[in-house]
Amino acid sequence: MRFKILKQNKFDKFDKKALYLWDKVFENDSEYQRLRKNLKIKAKKPALSWRMKRIRKKMQKKFNKKIWDELGKKCIECGQCTTVCPTCFCFRFEDYSSEERKCLADSCFYHDFSEISGGHQFLNNTAKRIYFWYYHKFVRIPEEYNLPGCVECGRCSKACPAGIKIEKVLKEILKS
Repeated sequence: MRFKILKQNKFDKFDKKALYLWDKVFENDSEYQRLRKNLKIKAKKPALSWRMKRIRKKMQKKFNKKIWDELGKKCIECGQCTTVCPTCFCFRFEDYSSEERKCLADSCFYHDFSEISGGHQFLNNTAKRIYFWYYHKFVRIPEEYNLPGCVECGRCSKACPAGIKIEKVLKEILKS
């Protein structure tokens, strides 16, 4: 479901922060705006904390191959972290017939996520996929929207069957 956050019955403080980001990302999307209009929840602007800014600078400055290779060995690419994350909004289009095309939720952890014409994949291993997810959350979203791409809810850590803890990874990034 593309706009999973809008289908919830209950919104906690993390969801309200994520909703603020979604409002910015999908401000020109008519389907989102239609669904959002029916939702009587006020979004809460999340702060881009000094810690998030430090993480972004560290990730921009240095690619610590060791961190991502270790996580690549541990991650099983199930996409559970992206399923529970209130700020994940990746999608794909799928054609069902010549007249029917659907927009579906997707995950950067799925093998065909970065596949382009000719079968080439930019994210061709687990280490690259997990790095891409962190980079998206902590570098690209903050740069594009001046908002955090992570609302620090910890749902990804709870959902991960491989036991990857985002807080531990962020501490490693800050140490590197």
